[in-house]
Parts: sequence; C-alpha cells; structure tokens
Amino acid sequence: MAIREEKMPRTHHSEHGSSRRKRRRVVADDYLASLHPWAQKLNVRRMGGITLAEILSGKTCSPISLPDFELYLVYREVSIEQLQFIVWFNDYRQRVGNPGMIRNASISSISSAANSLHSKRPAWSIPVVSDAIPISPLPPLSKVDSTFNDVELRKECMHVISTFLVPGSPKELLLEADLRERLIKGLETSCHPDLFLPVYKEVYFSLENDTLPRFLAYSLPNINLPKQVLWYITGILFFITSVAIAALMIAFIPPPRLNRAWRLFSVPIFHMGVTAIYASFQGFCSQVFARDAVQLHTWELRQVDEEAEAYVGRVRSAMREVPMGLVFNSADGSYSGEVKAISGAPPRREQGAVALVRPPMFGPERVVQDPHVLRAHRQIMNGILSVGFVSDILFSAIIFSIPGRST
Repeated sequence: MAIREEKMPRTHHSEHGSSRRKRRRVVADDYLASLHPWAQKLNVRRMGGITLAEILSGKTCSPISLPDFELYLVYREVSIEQLQFIVWFNDYRQRVGNPGMIRNASISSISSAANSLHSKRPAWSIPVVSDAIPISPLPPLSKVDSTFNDVELRKECMHVISTFLVPGSPKELLLEADLRERLIKGLETSCHPDLFLPVYKEVYFSLENDTLPRFLAYSLPNINLPKQVLWYITGILFFITSVAIAALMIAFIPPPRLNRAWRLFSVPIFHMGVTAIYASFQGFCSQVFARDAVQLHTWELRQVDEEAEAYVGRVRSAMREVPMGLVFNSADGSYSGEVKAISGAPPRREQGAVALVRPPMFGPERVVQDPHVLRAHRQIMNGILSVGFVSDILFSAIIFSIPGRST
C-alpha cells in the first residue's frame, strides 16, 4: 500500500496555524474518484450542515457514519490515532468524574476504548468536549486531591504518553513540541483530565477542520476511479462525435438542400457527452444514483476479504485433526491393519498485509442510508441536468449561427 505525503492546507486560525502546516499522509492507490479542488469545495458546501459531533454521536448513517469515518482514517488518511485519542479522553474523563470506576480501570482501557469503535451497541454517543459543548465540572487543578494521583491512573497516563505522544511511536499525534512538554511536565504532579484538554482540543480541531471536510467531500462520489475514467472517455468520445457531425453538416451540405434544423441531430449526442464529462468531474453516475447506492471503496472490499480470510482460517483450524480411515481390500473385503488419512492436511497460509487492489469497474454497491447524502446526490443530479440543458442551448445557438456552404 503506497503512502504519499501532502502539505496540510493553511487555515485562518492563527492559534493552530503552525500545526496545520505539518504534513499529512494519504494512501496513493486507494482508487477513490479523483476530485478537482472545485468539486471538493462544492461537495463540502453541500454537506455543510454535518459536524464532527454529529458523526461521533451516531446521528449520521452510511456512507458518513462513524464506522465509515473510522475506515477512512485507517485506509485513506492513515491517522486513526486521532479518533482513538478522542475516544480514550472522553472515556478517561468520564471515569475520573466517577471515582468509583477508577479502581476497576486498568491500563488496557486505551485499547478497550479504541475497540469500542467496533462494537454494535449504540456506543456512538461519545461525549464531545469542545468550545461549543459544555464539559462536566471537575475539581480545578489547583485543588486536586489524591484521587488524581491514583497509581492506576498514573500507569494509564504513562501508557498514553508512550502511545500517542512519544516521538516516533506508531500512533504519534502531530503536536507541537511545547504542547507535549507542558503535558508531560504537568503529569509529574497530577493526572487531572484537564491536563490533556489542550491536546484534545488540538486533535479535535484537526479532525473537524482538516480531515472532516475531506471525508465529506469524498463521501458524495458514488463511483470508483476506474468507472470515473470510463465515463470521462465516453463523454469525450460523444463530445467529439457531436462536434464532427455538426461540422460535416455545416461544411458539406449546402442550403437549401438541407435545412439548418437538421444540425440538431448532433445535439443529443453533445448532451450525452457534456453530461458524462460533468458527471465524471463530480465522480457521479446517474445509474448508481437511480438505485440510491454507492460503489464500495477498496478498503471496504479489503475488509470483506479479511473477514472471509478469518472465516477460512477458523475452518482450517478446526480441520487440524485429519480424520483417519481403515484400508480394506476391495476384492474380498479383508483388512490388512493399515490406517491412512482420508484427506491431507490443508496447507497453512501465512498471514500478511493485504494490499488494496484495483476495484472492478462495475463493482459491488451498497445502499445510501443517510438523508443528507441522498439530498446532496439529488443536488448533484439536478446540477448535471442543468449543465446539460444550458450547454444544449449554447451549442444549438452556435451551430445555428454558422452559415452553411454556398452552392
């Protein structure tokens, strides 16, 4: 799986500007529909009402649900550690707010909080700490008691430091050095959750202002890259054909043997070409739209393959004890005392990383459930029809205004 790095866009928030200039990693061969920055901005505008808090609280459905956002962070942005830290912080703050839960907690709460993303319970109601949402009151840092110096809490906080904050760790968060140092220094005297609050707000800001717009922009295309290329080629061929037909009628058939209205035969072909090109520009297919569906992403196909591979592994592990059979003489039925395996043991396949493969052009689809996405798809479809209608009028006006060849 190839990874490329991109410079993060500058924002108008000066307090976060320095961290936004860091580089982000994206998967280079995920076969998402290629979107021009203009198309991305249009998609973000269509989904402007969606916030990170709504996704984390489970108020959105496929294809912009929290599991979809998690897979996007894993396979596209390669930054799942941001979401895991948010889940851990809210879990940690909730447990510290209830001291009776501290003794039952352990260092494994980090992994358990991250694994809760995969649970099927309505656990997407993750409390979000942001400037717009009030947080539960806790004793201020100046009045902390022994509760915030609990041994288990200190172990957990040290584990968080080694997991998310140590430079070079697999889940290192992109933070400024001074912010990291202030947190580590503060943990020397207390494990109060507010010590992690600046880091939380920084990570939350990054997800909501940098990652979320890209996730929403790429959630609206309903086709993959191979099908997008197909529609681009089809639209260009239709466009060239329509222009060629109109040019032949204008240049080689003189009036009045042929009325100019015959030139309109090229308009339907032109319409199909323009709409196909514009739909490809949006990463959109009207046929998939008619089914209220979207094509599966490569990482979703990979997830299906991994589930199938895990199932096969369980079946093979159950077949380790190969059944044995007695060997009899087929002629007289006599038994020689020989025992042989009925079937050979299945070959064991070594586990390894499964690379993202090129998805089929007309690959599997899933139904769109989120009403925001359905409404945005209708807006895209209306835009395609409007572009086609306006282009037809302009093209008709052009071919009508050109005089034919004189006799």
